[in-house]
Amino acid sequence: MQQLSALVRRMELRGVPRGQCLAGTGLAEESLEDPYLRPTRQQYETVLSNIVTRSPPGIGLISGLAASVQDYGVLGHASLASTTMRDVDRLHRKYSELQDEFTFFADRISGGEWQIEFGTHLSRGPLAQFQLETLIASTKSALQVYTNAPVPIKSIHLTYDPPPHHELYQQIFPCPIYFNASSNRVCIDASFLDVPVVFPCEEVRKLCEAHCERLLATLHTSNKMSGVIRRQLTAEPGRRPTLTRISTLMGISSSKLRHELSEEGKSFHSILSGVRKEVAMDYLVSTTLSPKQIAFNLGYSNVHNFRRAFHEWTGTTPSRYRRQQSSPDLK
Repeated sequence: MQQLSALVRRMELRGVPRGQCLAGTGLAEESLEDPYLRPTRQQYETVLSNIVTRSPPGIGLISGLAASVQDYGVLGHASLASTTMRDVDRLHRKYSELQDEFTFFADRISGGEWQIEFGTHLSRGPLAQFQLETLIASTKSALQVYTNAPVPIKSIHLTYDPPPHHELYQQIFPCPIYFNASSNRVCIDASFLDVPVVFPCEEVRKLCEAHCERLLATLHTSNKMSGVIRRQLTAEPGRRPTLTRISTLMGISSSKLRHELSEEGKSFHSILSGVRKEVAMDYLVSTTLSPKQIAFNLGYSNVHNFRRAFHEWTGTTPSRYRRQQSSPDLK
């Protein structure tokens, strides 16, 4: 995961050694140089926790502003060689799987605005806020690098309360900022999509995009399948993912999928269980859905089976987990 490696490198420049960033993760320092690194959710959260506890308030914004094209790897270089920001947007949509798997983005044009919505698969709290701060600040930084032009941000909307360092937001983003919003999004004048990129080169872009294709093809089957399962659970609530259904969505046979998972030492059941766990935790923290509704969305036959599975995953009940996340003193 290039974004995690880039984050740790930026923290090193701010005086936090990579060993401290990785403390308690079991990850070796040299693993950050592996372009195929795929940390677990727990490892990822531990790195973020290490950074947040060792840094001043607002470190997400500061770190995000320090992001560079190199932080996006070959995708960043492909973007820098594109023709316009519309082409850059296309690349980031197409190769989103090469980026941070614990965040996601979606964009649309509405009312003359290019609205970029961000999300995180982490629980609400300091880690999610740090991640979102990094995302909005690094987005501004990257867009400026690609175009060498001011980014016409019209407004920023964030789902959390104004933090103690909220004045820093205004210093970085001279536009209306709305906290306690319904979603996390940056709204930019839509005309910015037609702004030219500073170093367009069709040959370089094609070479870099071809490399992106190769990287995408070499992602572990289990990681690809996790994404497919997550998308099916979201798109088809109530329908339990099956090996046959997922293999069809991935465009390979059930037997080949089973073989590739076996080669990685994984099973369909273990991956399905892991994705269900993450989605269930997201629902409990980010929505008001009842355990019964969540059980249905995840394809469980009844809420009792869901509660039993959740207790096996976390050692607690869904309701208590929700209370713990909303009231840190209960943890």
